[in-house]
Amino acid sequence: MGTLILGSGKSGTAAYKFLLSLGEKPIIYDDLLQQVTLEEVEKTSFKQVIISPGFSPDHKVVKYLNKKEIPIIGEMELGLRYTKTPCVAVTGTNGKTTVCLLASFILNQWGVATKAVGNVGLPLTEFLLQNDPAQLLIVETSSYQLETMQSNNIEFGLILNITPHHLDRYNSFLHYASTKMKLAKLIKKDCFVIKNVYELWQQSPTNVKIIPDHFFNTSRKDLLQENLCAAFTICNQFGVTKEFFENSLVDFQKPEHRLEWVTSIAGRNFYNDSKSTNVSATIKAVESFQQKIILIAGGYDCLGDFSKWSESFTTKVKKVYCYGDAAKKIFHQLKNTVDVEVLDNLEACVKKAYEISLVKDVILLSPGCPSFGCFKNYEQRGEAFKNYIKALKERML
Repeated sequence: MGTLILGSGKSGTAAYKFLLSLGEKPIIYDDLLQQVTLEEVEKTSFKQVIISPGFSPDHKVVKYLNKKEIPIIGEMELGLRYTKTPCVAVTGTNGKTTVCLLASFILNQWGVATKAVGNVGLPLTEFLLQNDPAQLLIVETSSYQLETMQSNNIEFGLILNITPHHLDRYNSFLHYASTKMKLAKLIKKDCFVIKNVYELWQQSPTNVKIIPDHFFNTSRKDLLQENLCAAFTICNQFGVTKEFFENSLVDFQKPEHRLEWVTSIAGRNFYNDSKSTNVSATIKAVESFQQKIILIAGGYDCLGDFSKWSESFTTKVKKVYCYGDAAKKIFHQLKNTVDVEVLDNLEACVKKAYEISLVKDVILLSPGCPSFGCFKNYEQRGEAFKNYIKALKERML
């Protein structure tokens, strides 16, 4: 009996190549490829199934496999079963990638050969094929991946924050939160969490500890103190001092599309926060600025509550331009407290935002929504935003 892989995206392809290296001949099922049908799946015996994070658990093929009681795991769980390198896992609603990359960067500076893997962009099974001599793996873990994780060979973990997200997949916030909090059961030692996550447990496991609160004196205003505390918690487990940590921040290159300064045009500063795919991420972005903000938001509506923006926006946000599937909902939930307008697309929002802006204003793309329907992913959305700004700047010359 072989292995069935559900989904041919990044993680599915990585799992396929890894299993090939073990001498297996896995089969990929993907609606887009249409190379394997449900009927063919039903006629074949499988010992296990590898499900990609984006593959719907409500899909007909998943329902069939569940009825047959065939074990279903994810690509990350597959990798954890084979890796011999110590792992630290990081989850949470926002800030995971920045924390993983920052901790990895500083630990490498300290002399611990570290690699960030998982949801950060490098599937764990793809890493295993590289024969990388890393001494430590920092594994970014999403709720989708946690659904199918079973191995308890993770050294320690962090849960950064939990706010409503993916409510089109989970039937409640509690369902989503409990999926994140599952991480505490999968680790050998301690699970560090921020205070509001700790309070979600009615009775927290004995290995759950609150992330120590530190203040880091740095000129890097694009790095949130909450994320710095989390990254330092990881680094400190390997002896990194606060002084070394602070001094190393200046050289860290933050990943794109996360409060990324793009350019300035006639005294107006443009920021790309396309990675903001939920309501709370946009609130964090707005709170990081002192200047007046013209916000560009919208995209796919995954049942976010945009009314939560009203309180945060009243003094800082002078105008909201929104587009996409969620635009009308954003408009109706903000119209009584914030100046908000619906436009056709992202390009129109950029043009209008510049037209009404004043010197020293911030024009911020922080959508608060996934990119589905308008763009392939948040990276493509962020690049489009930067291209629209580039074209705008060229017209000003």
